[in-house]
Amino acid sequence: MLALALLSGCLTYYEVDTIYDEYPLFEARGVTFSPSESAPNPQAIQEVASGARTVANAAWWGFDAFDSTSALQQAFDSGAAVIHIPNMGGRPWNSRPLYLRSNQTIIIERGTTIQARRGAFQGGGDVLFTGNDIENVVIQGYGATMRMWREDYYSPPYSNSEFRFLFSLRGTRNVTIEGLFLTGSGGDGIYLGSLFREGSPYPNIDTHIKNMIISYHPRQAISVINAEGLLIEGSWLINTRGYFPY
Repeated sequence: MLALALLSGCLTYYEVDTIYDEYPLFEARGVTFSPSESAPNPQAIQEVASGARTVANAAWWGFDAFDSTSALQQAFDSGAAVIHIPNMGGRPWNSRPLYLRSNQTIIIERGTTIQARRGAFQGGGDVLFTGNDIENVVIQGYGATMRMWREDYYSPPYSNSEFRFLFSLRGTRNVTIEGLFLTGSGGDGIYLGSLFREGSPYPNIDTHIKNMIISYHPRQAISVINAEGLLIEGSWLINTRGYFPY
């Protein structure tokens, strides 16, 4: 079940920097955070837990240049309505698989990179961001990057698989992803699949993918298996090649 998907600018083999230069809308809404807000802050974490704060900074849980999985996942699990992910002086947030939660807006600062930790993702179905049975989620990152390492996954210790996605959404409702550059997965940039309940497939409902650059994925930029009310607009789906059905 696929509603009308509107796509524009689906070209091939363009440099991403050229796209940013020609179409500044991708960076127009980039946000910046104060460096003082990007340090570990146990008191602020307690205030989030108590409900005194509804806006949180992922760095409060402790940025780790080698592996920031714990900080990012604890931020998502905190119950905060808004999660900021700051630019840590150009150092990427390296992470193992992460799991999205309902009723949350994630704002990623311009220039920030969240990337798969090298040596991780050895499971054939490991995904950087998984959203199963979630609702009311916004992920906004104008001028931010999410990256995996597709060349790594073609040789040991990795088994051959086309299912190492950057985003996997199954059975979601009202999810928006906008402004990001997604690159280098082992399969799809974004996968919209089915969540099975009592043997029946449950679709992704009202998904909005906006102002994205989704480049250099070996299978598809976006795979749509099951969706209702899907809108894809203002996005570049480019440089897809490797696995069929690219």
